[in-house]
Formats: sequence, structure tokens, C-alpha cells
Amino acid sequence: MAKRKSTPPFYLKRQCSMDQAEQILQTPLLNSTIKRNKAAVMWRIAFFIFCLLFLSTLPQKSFSAEAFASLRVAIVDVENILNTSLYGEQVKVFLNKEFGERKNKLDDLEVTLQSLKADLDAETQELSEQAVNKKREKYRKLYLEVNQRSVMIQQEMNAMETRLTEKVMRKIKAEIKAFGLKEHFDLILEESGSQVLFAKDARNITEEVKTLLDKKFRQERK
Repeated sequence: MAKRKSTPPFYLKRQCSMDQAEQILQTPLLNSTIKRNKAAVMWRIAFFIFCLLFLSTLPQKSFSAEAFASLRVAIVDVENILNTSLYGEQVKVFLNKEFGERKNKLDDLEVTLQSLKADLDAETQELSEQAVNKKREKYRKLYLEVNQRSVMIQQEMNAMETRLTEKVMRKIKAEIKAFGLKEHFDLILEESGSQVLFAKDARNITEEVKTLLDKKFRQERK
């Protein structure tokens, strides 16, 4: 019977692997790479310590609450300006003029549809099956037409309203920025679109901005 070849114990394998690892670590290329990595880490640590030392030399007043309290702060209700300014009112007037007639025609079709449904419910027992089916088909077609028109009008109206609103919003934001620079405000917060519940000594500039916008609107119409 052939003699089975014995395998070296696990600790000899481990020792061999450790020796090979030490030889690899002594290679010039890997040794230089390790040195460069160590140097990079040491440089980052030194830079971090320098930043901490630099910040510790700054005056404490720079980070105090008094510095923030000295800021000139204003709040503005942009949604209010959009809905009540002359520019905002113009958007409503234009949309009503553009889609009002089409919506009126749609309302007439809905009245006809309701009347047809009422007649169908009342005459179902009196009419023949053929006549009932004919009225039901007429009602179904009119129902689909009303729904399709309603969806189409609403989509077009929403798209038009979005474009016009964005145009007005650009005017509002430009006026707020100009007013803030003129009055030397450091910070202007939007009251309607944020979580501002209280701002001590903050000036509400909503009506002032709205007045300036309305003035521009009238000048453009001259």
C-alpha cells in the first residue's frame, strides 16, 4: 500500500505565510508606497490641528448670539402678493377670458347629460328594449365627450396658469431682492412657504413689496 504523504501542521503553514509577508513588505516599491501613505496621513493630521489652532484664535464674538441678533431680518408673504397684487389679478382675468367660454359650453353639455340621464331613468319601464338601448348609447357617448373635454380644458388651463404664475413669481422675487438691497436687509424669510412661526424684530414687508409691484403694473399699462 502506498504511503500517504503527510501535510505540515497549520502552525508551520502560518509561519511560512508570515515569512513570505515579511519578504513582500521589504520590497522597495511597496515600502515606498507605505511611506508615502504614512506621510499623507501625517500631513492631514497636521493640517487639521492647524485649523483647530487657527479657529481658537478668532474672537469669540464672531460666534456669539449678539452677532446674529444684529442682523436686519424681514419676512414676506409671497403667496399673498401672488394672489392679491395686480399682476396676480391679471392672471385670473386672463384665464377666465381664455377658458370661460369653453367652460360655459361644457357646463351646457353637462346639463344636457343630466337631463338625458333623468329621461332614461324615467322612461326605462315604458320604452322598448331597443329604444332604451339607443338612449343609453347616446348617453354613453355624451358622457365620454363631456369627460374628455373637461380633462382637456383643465390640463390646458393648468399649464397656462403655471406659465403665467412663474412669470409673476419672477417679478415678485426680483422686487423683493431690490427692496432688500435698498433697505439693507441681511435676511428675508418667506412667511407662507416656510416654518417661520416667530421672528423677533422682523419687519413684514409684504404690503410694501405689493405696493411697489402694483405701481410698476400701472406704469406698464400707461
